[in-house]
Amino acid sequence: MYFFRYSRQNLFISKMFIILLPFLWIFPLHAQEKNPTLYQTAAQIDAKIGMLSNKKANIIFRIPTQKAYGFIGNAETPEQKATVDNVVDKVKQNISNIVSVDPSLECKYEVNDISTFSYAEADYEKSSATEKQKIKSEYKVLKVDFTLNCEKKLLKQKINVNFSQDFKDISKILIHVKSKQKRKFVIEGASGSFNM
Repeated sequence: MYFFRYSRQNLFISKMFIILLPFLWIFPLHAQEKNPTLYQTAAQIDAKIGMLSNKKANIIFRIPTQKAYGFIGNAETPEQKATVDNVVDKVKQNISNIVSVDPSLECKYEVNDISTFSYAEADYEKSSATEKQKIKSEYKVLKVDFTLNCEKKLLKQKINVNFSQDFKDISKILIHVKSKQKRKFVIEGASGSFNM
């Protein structure tokens, strides 16, 4: 009796699978899209050690405009323009808190450029049952380019990143380091550290 009931359940599951099989082919479960909005919620940092001096590093960070200013696109209203100006002033004042190093390195920060509405690109794949498609996504960012000039070598030194005070909605930080070796990795959340 128990064997008969177990077989009946298996038969039911098999029939349901056969009935649903055409739908699984039309709407495949494995079709997926790498999240293009990841880049629109994450900060990006490019850090490069100086070619001629290990005491110098160029760092660029990008923050999506939505996370930096609270809106997407260009500033159109006077309130939005004031918000952009306030954020730029905060970045200039707090650059050494956003990206910091050990005080014993005796570093000076030099802001080279701040682009309030720069373009950034993200590549991602969209997959379906029949093909993979590479797609480019373009979006606007706050781009800050600055240089660290230190008295001691920066190579293999710890760089602390903290967006949590000024840019709380950052979900991840995508890091790209160019020193002796190129490295790419992700820091979960709005703060963390990496080594040059």
